[in-house]
Amino acid sequence: SWRGNARKRLPELLASLDERLATFGDAAYLLEPDLKEARGGFRDVSMLRALAASWLTDRPHVGISEPYERLLDVRDALHLASGRTLDRLIFSEIEAVATRLGYREPDDLRREVSLAARRIGHAVDLTVRAARQALPPRRVLTFMKRERKPDYIRADHGLIIHSEEVGLGPGTNAADPVVGLRAGALAAQRGLILSPVTADNLGKRGQALTAPWPEAAREALLEMLSAGPDVVPVWEDLDLAGCISRWIPCWEPIRARPQHNPVHQHTVDRHLVQTVAEAQPHLTRVDRPDILLLTCLFHDIGKLPGPGVHHADRGAPIAREAVQAIGLDQSDAELIEHLVKNHLTLAGLATKR
Repeated sequence: SWRGNARKRLPELLASLDERLATFGDAAYLLEPDLKEARGGFRDVSMLRALAASWLTDRPHVGISEPYERLLDVRDALHLASGRTLDRLIFSEIEAVATRLGYREPDDLRREVSLAARRIGHAVDLTVRAARQALPPRRVLTFMKRERKPDYIRADHGLIIHSEEVGLGPGTNAADPVVGLRAGALAAQRGLILSPVTADNLGKRGQALTAPWPEAAREALLEMLSAGPDVVPVWEDLDLAGCISRWIPCWEPIRARPQHNPVHQHTVDRHLVQTVAEAQPHLTRVDRPDILLLTCLFHDIGKLPGPGVHHADRGAPIAREAVQAIGLDQSDAELIEHLVKNHLTLAGLATKR
């Protein structure tokens, strides 16, 4: 019945997806995620099964089972620890759940939940997109035999655009890290996404960048960062593929790291990318938009485990080394170090003195 009426019912199904996201948020970035209803949770896995059963599209067969099993383990441990049938991983139960599952620290549990939810949410996004594309407008039947050729637009640097996705053209080398950055910049600037095959190729075949970065790589990174909100899904694609940590090694320690301040809505890495996105309207108001974007990207890079040192003090030298590797000169790197070290000074002055 579902398969026979899927084309009519698909809009209703997709509307429920948007409604759940608005109500429960994104499990990958919440401090107390709902493992069942939030984006990246169990309802999304059911969504994948429903879309695959419609025969309009297929769901990803790689990278979903393990995250799903891990979230099931977390919910089982949550039920046992709390003595209740909870779906929300509430703060008061996190330590007990982490202990039951063998994590050394509660933050290790939070981080794995975040990464699992990201994988599932990303799979749903790709599957929903494919399902929408499987519903073309009705056309008048024709009996003329036409040759079917791939419909794509050639872009610069060996890239192509097909079905609102950025891909690699024939002969373009996925191992070249500059190609990956240029693909990300093109997708973010035009409000597109990376083709799943392209993201997978960049993740598997891409190489690390030598320090200092070539000018073309640095320009592509800044072009991607200047795209505003459209940088967020592109950055997530590249991050899940493993490209970001390969290009920027200091990114890995803060990847999916939870925050302990209720003022923040996101994990550390998403908070940094969101800050970059929010900076876009201000780029025309500063003399050096590159300094603003890179400071936003690295301002909380020091939020690492370890007592005694404030994250701004810890992060300032990390940010300086990172931007020097990207190719900024010493004076610009020192300026970014100064900005990262003092990014809370004004807030502290306004609220505490």
